[in-house]
Amino acid sequence: MASDIPHSDANAEKNHAALSSLCWALFLTVIKLVAGLATNSLGILSEALHSSLDLVAAGITFFAVRVAARPADKTHPYGYGKIENLSALAETVLLLVTCGWIVHEAVNRLFFNAPEISPSWWGVGIILVSLLVDVNRAAMLRRVARKHKSQALEADALHFTTDIWSSGVVLAGLLCVQLSEFLPPASPFRPILHMADALAALAVSGIVVVKDNQEIADKIHVHIKSHGSQLAPLDSWLVLRGIKTLPVRMDRHNENAGKVAQWLRTQPKIRKVYYVGFEDHADYAVTKRQTTGYGGMISFTVDSFETVKKILKGVDMIMFAESLGGTETLITYPTTQTHEDTPKDVKEKLGITDCFLRMSVGIEHAEDIIADLDRAMNA
Repeated sequence: MASDIPHSDANAEKNHAALSSLCWALFLTVIKLVAGLATNSLGILSEALHSSLDLVAAGITFFAVRVAARPADKTHPYGYGKIENLSALAETVLLLVTCGWIVHEAVNRLFFNAPEISPSWWGVGIILVSLLVDVNRAAMLRRVARKHKSQALEADALHFTTDIWSSGVVLAGLLCVQLSEFLPPASPFRPILHMADALAALAVSGIVVVKDNQEIADKIHVHIKSHGSQLAPLDSWLVLRGIKTLPVRMDRHNENAGKVAQWLRTQPKIRKVYYVGFEDHADYAVTKRQTTGYGGMISFTVDSFETVKKILKGVDMIMFAESLGGTETLITYPTTQTHEDTPKDVKEKLGITDCFLRMSVGIEHAEDIIADLDRAMNA
């Protein structure tokens, strides 16, 4: 599992995969561009553009993977992992722009201005080399992407999987053009076979649009299904209703959290309490300047994992659940809940250890919240 691999080793492997992809993309772009210009083949030129797009995409991926490896900080407390999602979106936009140019040029060659194509077996050889490189490259990127759950590398792998299909289509078009050279000049099939080059370019753009974007669309569908894209009418009405009492509830959250945090500090089994309402908290001055209260969120560390288990199993009114900001008091264990996928060394830097708990203090009576915690911890 990716979570069992040291964070530094995972980053090194992802960086190596991204850099390798970048180098191969540069190599293929150059040889395809040279072959396309030498033969005037739109099929090869479209492949050269596709590879140049892959080069840009590989560069974006390399940048995204390096940025995503940065540790969490004050401006990004959950790390920089989301940059990989944005890079995947940018690569999709580049795909569509490139396909637009290929379609325009192919239609122009088919119906308005058909240039002479110079058949060449070395052009066929270059496409065969490209196929071999893309097969190996796509397999390597997909393996590393799945191992480390990297969306940027997975998007890169999608590009090169598409290259395999598009290179195959271009190869067929080139072979048709080569075949036309063996036909008599007056043969009616000769101009038809010559059209195969432009048709192959159209097929390349079709494959790119349909295959790449369908696979990306499938992933987006999974995210929408899991996380939702918009509120249903009833949910919207509930939000509007809740907003009306929000100030009153926030006053109670703030008051209760201050009392609970102060009580926690008096308990011998509590090692440290993190509450922004304490003057010794790093963000106290900023919070005091920007807000009228300190909210209902409290985190704290206890003396042992046994105490963690006692609290989580012993609370009655307080619910052991992963959420925050509701009217009910909830307690969570971030190590295996909210931050389960966060690398261990990042969690340690954030102070999220096996003895770390987080509470979202609700609007019940503060004395009841404290009594529930007291009974669970000290029973």
